[in-house]
Amino acid sequence: MKLDKNKIKEILEKDYTYYDQKKAKFHFDERLNPNVKNLLKQELRKDFKVLDVGCGDGHTLINLSKYFKTGIGIDNDKHHIDLAKKNKISSKTNNVSFQIAKSFDLPFKDEEFDFVFSERGPISGSTVNIQSAMRVLKTSGLLFEETIGELDNQETSKIFHRGQQYRKYQHMNRVDEVKVLFERNGVDIRVINNIIGKIVFPNIYEWLKYQCAVWTYNKIKLPSFEEINKIEDFFLTNRNEKDEIVITKHRIWIGGVKQANPPEYWEFKHFKK
Repeated sequence: MKLDKNKIKEILEKDYTYYDQKKAKFHFDERLNPNVKNLLKQELRKDFKVLDVGCGDGHTLINLSKYFKTGIGIDNDKHHIDLAKKNKISSKTNNVSFQIAKSFDLPFKDEEFDFVFSERGPISGSTVNIQSAMRVLKTSGLLFEETIGELDNQETSKIFHRGQQYRKYQHMNRVDEVKVLFERNGVDIRVINNIIGKIVFPNIYEWLKYQCAVWTYNKIKLPSFEEINKIEDFFLTNRNEKDEIVITKHRIWIGGVKQANPPEYWEFKHFKK
């Protein structure tokens, strides 16, 4: 297969937002990538009040809505909240709402929610964010977080060297990093799913549309047309016998219970008065 350079140039010159990636065609290997809805619904109850931190276009909260009483989705991006509100209307869902808010400064009362989750969201990114979520979560409430693993999209990182580099050598893997963060912030961990699978694109052009949306969302500069050789290298390296493009998907789900009396940080006892 010979690459159409004009088609590649056209893709690179478009404007993107994160949710433009839905225009690209791809599929997951569902044997290795369980649906988020199926993963979370078994932990929900009909009397729960649920918070989705970093809700994006709201599709996960809306899809789960029949499994809980009420739900609120927050995101700091107005465009995402506008999309979520439109999706709510089109889905005719009545027990969820969406609002602009920051993950580290949640505008809710202490211990207001029974269940807090974040899909590829900010909770696992820092102590500030997880403590914010823990404040609004009831004691013995459930906290679930999805984070992106270190192997995710490693094929792209190896060739394009944009954003977080593929870490060949590391002191601690991503599962252990998130586990330590949760434990130090008073979460009694009950579930860890370390899921590695594949995303398959029908051709290099669909992959490029998807990747441009991801780069744009992460505020990473798109490749220039002069970097066409890298796109060609990517195609030759990651195509299968059908000229489909196959990349790695690595997601980690971790869940636990808010403890009533979390253990002290033994490392920092000298800070006590």
